[in-house]
Amino acid sequence: MVTKIHLGLTDVSSDVRVFVVHAGKQKKRLKSFLDLDQIFLDLPGLRLSENVLDDADTLSRHILMSEAISDWRRSERNEGKSLPAPSRTPSEYALPNKPKDLHRVGYKRTAVHRFFNEISKGDIVIVPGSTPYEPFWAGWVAHDADVSKTLTLGDFLGDPFPAREVKWISHNTTKRQLSDSLAKQLEKSHVVTEIDLNLFADEIFTNLFGTYVYKNRGGIDIHCPRYRGKNPLETVDVQELIAFFVANYEICHGQIASEFDIGSVSESGFRKIIQNYYDESAVLSLQQEFHSPGFYRIVSGSRELVYVLAFGIALTTSGCYDSQTVNTAEATASEADDAKLTTDEMRRLMGPMMKHISKSAIEEANQKGRNAQKELGVNTRTRVSR
Repeated sequence: MVTKIHLGLTDVSSDVRVFVVHAGKQKKRLKSFLDLDQIFLDLPGLRLSENVLDDADTLSRHILMSEAISDWRRSERNEGKSLPAPSRTPSEYALPNKPKDLHRVGYKRTAVHRFFNEISKGDIVIVPGSTPYEPFWAGWVAHDADVSKTLTLGDFLGDPFPAREVKWISHNTTKRQLSDSLAKQLEKSHVVTEIDLNLFADEIFTNLFGTYVYKNRGGIDIHCPRYRGKNPLETVDVQELIAFFVANYEICHGQIASEFDIGSVSESGFRKIIQNYYDESAVLSLQQEFHSPGFYRIVSGSRELVYVLAFGIALTTSGCYDSQTVNTAEATASEADDAKLTTDEMRRLMGPMMKHISKSAIEEANQKGRNAQKELGVNTRTRVSR
């Protein structure tokens, strides 16, 4: 029977963009965002077309009409009065001339342009919660922009909102767990703001996905749910496994791999490999959180090292880190992944290790993996089935 490995790894497209989209004033539209799997601009009755988007004055008049509709609905709801309905003809609204009004309308016009002209299918949107103590929400944009797509809410029947469908990403990070600089990006007052991935890619993708690759880099979360905090030596096995696979990566695929004497490597034991070939420059950051439960969070400048760690930890904790499994198993990185591509990647990355690493080192790696799984429940959210 063929062993199947599902890494639970997210391969983030190199051209992805990340936007913060606020759920209306004081987050009043947040529940609708989440319940309806859509994000939308709090501009009821905004009837858009490509011509409207391309003309600043026309778009401004549509925004002024939407503001009038919103004020009318709010007055009726709050005061219980039947008031005259505002005009639904945008051309009847005079363009603003006061600086304050120009700024307000210009601010909303920018939001509309970003919402339809910049956010694309496959991008990620982040929706901040009401407080720093609740999770922020994030989702993949499900479709290309279409100005005809709208959403109707019960308190605005007949005056739909411009909307985009999203597929929410499951995670538990709150805003207060983010760095101050990223948290400030989520607090900006603009309705739609793009986040600079040159500055925040690793922090965003680590918190959303745990294990991911993006361009030439990536990160991996190694979970230890059974950590009890009673024995200072209980994390040694998983620490040595991490070091062992970083060393293996350097031996077979690192920048100085050609300098290694393969003959001496094949005669080395498990710890000797770590001592001689571990290169800390391969790891950009190594975070350890052990408050019971615990986990390791590793960010690397090499996407290949992330794959090696994911495969290596999965195989050793399952006790099947051996040539037969590496050469016959089928591997996927995500539910929609091309299995052949990920399987070929596993063979390419892990195959040379089977040739050059001693049998005793491989056996010790499997033993440490089994111990780490038994004592700490070590896993990378990878499923191995046989």
